[in-house]
Amino acid sequence: MTGPGVGKVLLESSVFLSGRQIDSSVYIHLKGQSGATVTHLDIESPELNLMDAKGGFFEISGTDGGIGIALGRNTVKVECAALAPVLPEGRRTRTWVGQKADGIYVGFRRNEMLELEKVGKGAGTPASRKRT
Repeated sequence: MTGPGVGKVLLESSVFLSGRQIDSSVYIHLKGQSGATVTHLDIESPELNLMDAKGGFFEISGTDGGIGIALGRNTVKVECAALAPVLPEGRRTRTWVGQKADGIYVGFRRNEMLELEKVGKGAGTPASRKRT
C-alpha cells in the first residue's frame, strides 16, 4: 500500500468487499501532490488486488452514506459521509477504476472530481500527519 503522503487526505470510512468488511484506508489524493496528475480516490487494501489488467471503466453509484463500485463479480462499498456530495445517493456514473499496489483508485468524471477536491480541501485528516 502506498499509504499516507503529502496531498492525501485520509477519510473516516468503512470498506466492504462483496458484503464483507475489510481492513482498508481511503484517501482523497489531490492533483499535483505526491505524483497525482488528477484528483482521485485511493482505496487501499491488499484484498483489493482484484484486477489482472491496469483497470477499466466501471459503474459507480451513490449509496446511502457513500459509494458503491461494481467490479465484475465483486462489489466494493465505501461507507463515508464525506463522499455524499461527490456522488449523491441514487446517482450513477461510469468511470475509470484502476489497480494500484495493494488497492484501487477511482478517477471520477469532471463534475464529481471537482466535488472531490472540495471535500479533500475541507474535510478529513491530512495523511501526512501521524494518526493517533
